[in-house]
Amino acid sequence: MHILDQYQNKILKLGRHVLYSYKLVESRPMPHQSFATSLSLGLCVLLSLGCLTSAHAAPPPAGAAALTDERVTERLDFLDRRFQAQQSDAELWEYGWLAFNGGSTILSSVQAATADNRKDRDMSIVQSVEGLVGVADLVFRPLPSLEADSVCSQKVTTREERLQCLAAKESLAERAAERANEPYHIAPHVETLGVNLLAGGVVWVLSGFSRALITAVPGELIGEIQLWTTPEQPSHDYAAYQVHFSPMMSLSSRDNSQLIGVEARWRF
Repeated sequence: MHILDQYQNKILKLGRHVLYSYKLVESRPMPHQSFATSLSLGLCVLLSLGCLTSAHAAPPPAGAAALTDERVTERLDFLDRRFQAQQSDAELWEYGWLAFNGGSTILSSVQAATADNRKDRDMSIVQSVEGLVGVADLVFRPLPSLEADSVCSQKVTTREERLQCLAAKESLAERAAERANEPYHIAPHVETLGVNLLAGGVVWVLSGFSRALITAVPGELIGEIQLWTTPEQPSHDYAAYQVHFSPMMSLSSRDNSQLIGVEARWRF
């Protein structure tokens, strides 16, 4: 259950971040302050419920018994080397965008607290919530490569445990490849556009068309940049793994009943 504990800690940290971000806003009377705060906390809860998964280990797939111990070790070593090579780019992308979106959320909150007119204040509140959605997406949906060190238990001794570990790492490698290929699928772009059109529409109603453009257009551009800068190395590495070995299991064959929510892929 350590994975669930990690996500619970992330939820608490993000909740504290929300409260801190709006602490400045609370010092001034704002008509839409309660709405924005409630919406932000609601988004955090929805994202946390949507992205949590159970921590049950998958059993070794059928046919795994045909692998010798040497072949299992060879596969594990190959995957470990590739995961290690992916870490620097994954960390740069993950924490770089986390800092950007977090900074944007705080800046917009401060601007909302210091705005001298209602329209600018409302625009800043919406932009703060939009930035918070970007933070939540990164916190609850990190790059799969960053999970490489925790996908297997620290002590793997028996053959069955080694096969379970190999199956888990193969699954992680395929998920990492799918995440790397997201820029080439239409759904993430539609989601990014939808979030920014929604934010722009809210600002249009509250603050006018010009401020709606200021909110939606930069948000869409930044979202696309974030999407297209997703590290591509996991896709190449998994393709190489498929050339060298025949994967024991595919992502599509995993038991989807283990999921306890719907994955959210919102991006600022």
